[in-house]
Amino acid sequence: MRQRSSVALAAVAAMAVILAGCTPSQTQTPVETPTPTPETTAGASAGAKVGPNAIYAADQKPGTQLTVGMVSLAAAGYVVIHADNEGKPGPILGQSALLPAGASSNVVITLPQAVADGAQLHAMPHRDDGDSVFNAAKDAPVKDTLGNVISMMFAIDAQAVAAPPVQF
Repeated sequence: MRQRSSVALAAVAAMAVILAGCTPSQTQTPVETPTPTPETTAGASAGAKVGPNAIYAADQKPGTQLTVGMVSLAAAGYVVIHADNEGKPGPILGQSALLPAGASSNVVITLPQAVADGAQLHAMPHRDDGDSVFNAAKDAPVKDTLGNVISMMFAIDAQAVAAPPVQF
């Protein structure tokens, strides 16, 4: 009987130790949350580091004016709007004015013709060749560190809700 009581007492003591280790600590160390920056919040993944070049465009209503919410450029360049060609960027429809290196928000691009409801478009940063005049043959698309062209596909949709302005 005495041996059974000792085993039961040992089991209860072990369970108490285990349960004590599972309860949260009463004193918690505060964790500092870093302030978001364009480099850490650009694109679709908030908090992800995207590098010096990035672009974000939300779905928009039909018309001749499009707004690219955010573009980050390592060097001066343009935001260029391309038509869709089977899921890939196609012909150029229009471009922004020359943008400085760094982050720019709410970049407006005026197209010569209205884009219709249901169209798919691509917003793509292009690097200026140094002459401050857009030329599709000379101002190449910007590539990421792996050599991939950076672009973002978005839709023209009559039901699109206006995206709030991007602020840094």
